[in-house]
Amino acid sequence: MHSFRAFYLVGALALTLVNAVSLPAGVPRDVSEFRDKHPYKPPYHGHRKIITIRPSKNEHDDASERFKRGVLKANGGGTLYLPKGKTFVIGKVLDLTGLNDIHIHLDGEIRFTDDVEYWQENAWYHPFQKSIMFWKWGGKNIKIYGEGVIEGQGQRWWNEFEAGTGSILNPDNKYYRPILFYAENTTNLEVSGIHLKDSPCWNNFIVSSKNIRYTDVVATALSNNGSIIPKNTDFMNTMNTSTVHIERTWVNIDDDCFSPKPNSSDLYVNTMYCNGTHGQSMGSLGQYEGEVSNVHDVHIENVWMLNGDYSGARIKVWAGEKTGTGFVNNVTFKNFWVTRMDYGIFLDSCYFNKSAEECNKYPSGMDITNIHFENFTGYTSGVYGNAVARLSCSASESAVCSNITLKDFNVETPCGGKPVIICDGMHGDIGVDCVPYESEEAQAALKAKFFEALAVITDISSITEALKRLGHRVVHVPGVKDLIKQHAAHKHKHWDVVFNYSKGLHGTARETQVPALLEEYQIPFTFSDAETLTICGDKAKTKMVLDHYEIPTSQYVAVPKYGDDSFDYSEVQKKLSYPLFVKPTSSSQCNGITAANKIVQEQDPQHEVEKLRSQFKDQEILIENFLGGREFTVAISGTGEFADVIGISELVWDTHLLRGRDKIHIDFTTELSRRERCVNKGFTLENVPSSDPLWEEVVELSLKAYTVLGCRDGGRVDIRLTSEEQGISSLRHRGIVKLSDSFFTMY
Repeated sequence: MHSFRAFYLVGALALTLVNAVSLPAGVPRDVSEFRDKHPYKPPYHGHRKIITIRPSKNEHDDASERFKRGVLKANGGGTLYLPKGKTFVIGKVLDLTGLNDIHIHLDGEIRFTDDVEYWQENAWYHPFQKSIMFWKWGGKNIKIYGEGVIEGQGQRWWNEFEAGTGSILNPDNKYYRPILFYAENTTNLEVSGIHLKDSPCWNNFIVSSKNIRYTDVVATALSNNGSIIPKNTDFMNTMNTSTVHIERTWVNIDDDCFSPKPNSSDLYVNTMYCNGTHGQSMGSLGQYEGEVSNVHDVHIENVWMLNGDYSGARIKVWAGEKTGTGFVNNVTFKNFWVTRMDYGIFLDSCYFNKSAEECNKYPSGMDITNIHFENFTGYTSGVYGNAVARLSCSASESAVCSNITLKDFNVETPCGGKPVIICDGMHGDIGVDCVPYESEEAQAALKAKFFEALAVITDISSITEALKRLGHRVVHVPGVKDLIKQHAAHKHKHWDVVFNYSKGLHGTARETQVPALLEEYQIPFTFSDAETLTICGDKAKTKMVLDHYEIPTSQYVAVPKYGDDSFDYSEVQKKLSYPLFVKPTSSSQCNGITAANKIVQEQDPQHEVEKLRSQFKDQEILIENFLGGREFTVAISGTGEFADVIGISELVWDTHLLRGRDKIHIDFTTELSRRERCVNKGFTLENVPSSDPLWEEVVELSLKAYTVLGCRDGGRVDIRLTSEEQGISSLRHRGIVKLSDSFFTMY
C-alpha cells in the first residue's frame, strides 16, 4: 500500500446533501483544469513599439489618465504592456475610440472602482436595456491579450441592485450597473487569454461591429454573500454585429453564457464550458414596440452546460401588447452536454414574466425557423420533473415556427421516469416524440419529483485540489455503478483510501450504498459507515437513539408508511402540544416542506400528514412539537474521544430578501430555510463566538450526539431552541457532511 498523509475535513463544507452526475472524461471542472486542458499561448506580436505606464500605488491611485495616454501612444502599431503583479485602478470613464492597429498586452490587473455614484452619473450609456459602461473601445485591428485580469468589483453593485429593483428588465429599474467591456463601431477585435472577473452587469457588449474573435477567455462572477447572486452577468452580448467567433472559453457566472441580441449574424461558438449560467441563448428579442430584430446564421458546438438554470440551449422572444417583430433563423446547437440545467432545450415564445393568458392574447410576432438541436446528452436538474425539453411557439397566425428539429437528443431526468419533450405550436415533424403542455402526459411529467439536488462541479474540484495539496494522487469515481465496474475490473487494487463524498440516487437508504459496498470490498474509506448512516438517514430512528441516551429532542410520533392505516391520530393529542411540525423521515434538501407543514392550534394534522404520505410513499411521516427559537449548525471533525467542534454558525434570516414572495407567515425553521435556500437564498450564516452564553452547552450536546450515533471523521449537528430560548430543546443530526454522488480514491 502506498503511503498517504493524514487529513481532516476542516469546517462545515456545506449544509446540503447532493448527488453528482459524472462528466465525460477530460472535462475541466474549474479554471485551473480548464487552463491545464487548454493552455494559453499569447500571440506573437512581432517587433512592435512597447509602451508602459506607472501602475497604481494603492486603490486610491487612479491610473485612468495614464492608461488613456498609454493607449494613444501605442495606437498605430505599438503595444501597451501592463505587467504581471501590477494593478491599474480605473476610476474615470474612458473614451478609447478611433483606434487603429493597437495591442494591449495585459498580464497584470485592470481594476475598476466601485464608486457607484460616480459611474451612474458619468458612465457611457446605451438605451438597450438601459446599459452603462466603464469605457468605450472602437476602431480597427485591436488586440487585447495576456494572462491578466479585468476586475469589475461587482460585489457592491450586486448587493445594492438586489436590495433595489432586482431585475434589469424591470421598467422601473433605475439602479444601472456598468458593463465590463464595451466596444462600438469596431472591426477586427481580438481578445484572448484574459480573465474577466466580477462584472457588475454583462461582461461583454459588442455593438455595430464586425469580425470579433474571443479565444481562451475566462469569465467569473462569484459572490461572497450567500444571500446575493451576481445578476445579469451575461458573458457575451452582441447587437447590430456580424461575424463573431468564440472558442475555448470558461464561463462561471449567473446569467446567459452566450446571448446575441437584436441584429446579430454569422456567429460561431466552439468549445465553451458554462457553469452556473442560464444557457446558450438567442435573445431576448422583440422587447421594444416597433422594433424589427433578428438573429441568424448561428452555429454553436461542443458546449458543456453545468449547474445552471433554464436550459442548455435557449431561444427567448417577447410576447405582450407592445412588442416588436423579426426572426430567428438558421441556428444550430450541436454536441451539448447538460448537467443540472432545468431543461436541455427551452424555446420560449412567452418572454418575459408573461402569463399564458397574456401570451395567448398578445402572442409573439417573431418568426422562428430552421433551428436544429443535434447530439444532446446529460441530465436535467429535475426542477421540471421528467420534462427534459420544452418548445413553445407563438400562437400568432402571422408568426412562422417551422423546420425545428431534434436529432440524437438523449438528455435524461434524475426523477426516474421516461424523459418527456413538451412542444406546442410546432409546424411539421421535429424528429422526436413530443406532447402538448396541457396533455396528461406532460402534466404528469412536470409533477414528477426528484428528492436530491445534483452536484456543483466546482465543489468537487475544490476538494480534489485540497487533497492534491496534501500530497495525494486523486482519481474520480463518479458513483455507485462506476464503483462496481472499477471493482470488477480490479482497478481498486491500487486504491489506498476512498474519500467518500457520495450517496446513491434512489431509495431511502441511498446514503449507505457506497459505504456498504466499500465495506464489502474491504476498501478503507472516510466518514461514517453504513450502520451510522442508516440511522442518521431516518429522523425517527435518530430520535430513538437520542432519546435512549437522554439527549433532548422535540417530542414526536411517527406515522407508518403509505398503505398502513393502523395509526391512531388521537395519539397526537395525547403526546404532543401545539404548534406541530410534520415532515418525511428520510427526505433531505427542500423536499416536502411548505408553509403548511406547521400545524397551529385547532388544526387537524391528519390532512397534511396524509398528503405527505401519498407523496413520500416509502417513508414514515414525523409529527413533532414545533420549535421556533435560535438555530445552530455545528461542524465537527474527528472520531470518538478525538472529535472536536471546529465551528458553530447560526442561521439568520434577512427578511427583505424574501421580497416578491409570499412571506410565509410561520417562524423560520431548519426545514423551511432549506426550502428557501433552493428558491431564494434569503438567509446568512453567522459565526457564533465562544462568548455566546449557549456556546458550551451547544458544544457539549453536539459532541455527545455525534459520538453516540457512531459518527466518524467529520459531520454536522443541527440544534434548534424553543421559542422561549430556555436552553436547548431539540437536536437534529446529519451523520456526515457530503456534497455529491461522487467520491475519490487516493494513491
